Amino acid sequence: MILLNQLLKDFKTKITLGFVLLMCMICTSNKVLAQELNCTVQINYQQVTSVNADVFEKMQTAMWEFVNNQRWTKDQFKPEEKIDCQFFFNIDEALSNTQFKATVSVQATRPVYGTSYETTILNFIDKNVIFEYQEDQPMFFVENAYTSNLTSVLAFYSYLVIGFDYETFSKRGGEKYFDKANEISSYAQQAPPPYKTGWSTESKNSRYELIQDLTNTQFSPFRSYLYTYHRMGLDSFDQNQVKMRADVLKSLNEFRTIFQIKQQSMLLRIFFMSKMQELINIFSKATSTEKQKFLKFVEEMDSGNLSRYQKINKI
Repeated sequence: MILLNQLLKDFKTKITLGFVLLMCMICTSNKVLAQELNCTVQINYQQVTSVNADVFEKMQTAMWEFVNNQRWTKDQFKPEEKIDCQFFFNIDEALSNTQFKATVSVQATRPVYGTSYETTILNFIDKNVIFEYQEDQPMFFVENAYTSNLTSVLAFYSYLVIGFDYETFSKRGGEKYFDKANEISSYAQQAPPPYKTGWSTESKNSRYELIQDLTNTQFSPFRSYLYTYHRMGLDSFDQNQVKMRADVLKSLNEFRTIFQIKQQSMLLRIFFMSKMQELINIFSKATSTEKQKFLKFVEEMDSGNLSRYQKINKI
């Protein structure tokens, strides 16, 4: 009887251990396939000398883990399918030992079909990020609630990156992720000063203004551009460059609607920050007629940089 009890005990132990191991394997497998972002997080704290450098090292690790280990969608991603992006925090000032003011640069790229080229789909600079970080504090994302400005900012831009990426592959494919970013912006209206500043409904350069423009049906041509320019234009580069330039020109013409409604739209700024050099490269090999159509467009939409675009005539 004693021997039987011992055998049963050993059997139950093995079953328990096997179950734990199986669950670990499942979790590990889901973690490999589930996370959508391959995000580099960098923090420049050269301007701050009053806070120990170790704090910023831990802060950077915590941000990286928050963005890359969070499951933002229900879709499954293989490692090679993850969206490449970068969050660069330049710490402008330490307001205290735990409160910081930063300028954040958000960039995202996606591959162009049939080439080794990566095109920038989002390039945005946020100059108004104030957040609190306490060393070794856990960072969690809670939907339908505002918990901290740091997690709200990181989650907002994570959804924005995913939305931009999805929009370049299917028409309005990023809708649900822009809606998620909009929800975060709405809950952030509860943020106390000074954290609410970057979410202000009155500022023309706030995250609120950005997501309102993205979800406003009046500015749907921008969403159309994301698909037409990338999927119909750039992705055909390797097959037919003449068609590619024609599709790119077609997508650019859609911007006139936005310009007529709101000349200072943040969407136009994002577009030209993301695409200026790429457009110069594309139209440097265009016909004279295509070059003139392109230059007429940028003269109207981005006149401040016209001299840079005019370089296409010298190539």
